[in-house]
Amino acid sequence: MPVNLHPRHVKIVGVPMDLGQQRRGVDMGPSAVRYAGLYDRLVRLGHDVHDAGNIHVPERDEDTVRAERWVETGGGGLRHLSAISAVCQAIYDVAQRCSAQDFPIFLGGDHAMAIGTIS
Repeated sequence: MPVNLHPRHVKIVGVPMDLGQQRRGVDMGPSAVRYAGLYDRLVRLGHDVHDAGNIHVPERDEDTVRAERWVETGGGGLRHLSAISAVCQAIYDVAQRCSAQDFPIFLGGDHAMAIGTIS
């Protein structure tokens, strides 16, 4: 069993979001990675691991998308903009609450979640 010389306080946070694209299924990513044994593997490496569960992601609301007719921006249209913005803000808030010793791992979901992790 390998031992990590620099154990970390790892915080796993799921972001089951598929609002940023039209292909369904990527919202199952956090569950799939957990099922594959991420937690146990990190523990075996010597880390102190806490699974904080999932950030709430609203359901797709296609009626709202049709009613808004896409939000026009300089780069084209964006679907689910307000919902994606709210989720990214929640991701950012979780990241900000992590202590200096915490190493957060955000499991997605589609790439729309990235802005919350890097902002």
